[in-house]
Amino acid sequence: MNTSHHTNRRFASQTTSTDEQRLRLVQSAYQLLAEKGMAGLRIREVASRIGLNHATLLYYFPTKEALIHAVVAFCVHQFEVIQTPRASSLSTPPNEQLRQRYLSDLAYQLREAPEVFLVLDELLLYARRDPATHRVLSEAVTVWQSSLESLIHQEITAGRFRADLDVRSTALTLMAFCQGIGLLLHTQPTDIDGILAQFAQWFHSLA
Repeated sequence: MNTSHHTNRRFASQTTSTDEQRLRLVQSAYQLLAEKGMAGLRIREVASRIGLNHATLLYYFPTKEALIHAVVAFCVHQFEVIQTPRASSLSTPPNEQLRQRYLSDLAYQLREAPEVFLVLDELLLYARRDPATHRVLSEAVTVWQSSLESLIHQEITAGRFRADLDVRSTALTLMAFCQGIGLLLHTQPTDIDGILAQFAQWFHSLA
């Protein structure tokens, strides 16, 4: 099920009217990446798809790097808003954030918004050859790693995770799994449920 239109509306609701043009361009680039990959990301097509001209896009995004930076931010936001439906409107308590995000939400996102993983896979592969894309993704990955290490450290301090865990290695293992399963989603989709079950066993072994 593709929920990009639903989540895009939620993303758009948090912006001002002056940002709508910029958001439409980001959404257009995002969809183009999902459909054609980095090889098909043409600046003129990003603009023409939504009835705008090339000059308008350059006004908002003077460089391709700036556009990619916005697409990465959009993907990160998708992970924030595409979450397993909660039984109540209360936010997830701190002691459940890791389990919710890397067990329940991850499985839900793989089913409901596979295009997010597809877009990020394209960017990660392209970043190996393109320094500008590498810089953009490195910034996002650094923030992700720092946030994850902080959550793991909190779990250890609270006694919910084993005291002998190496925080950095544990965080990088979680990150590697999330990146890798995105690739498998498109090459071995029938194995995803089994992979997630094995991952859950590993995750619970951290306690």
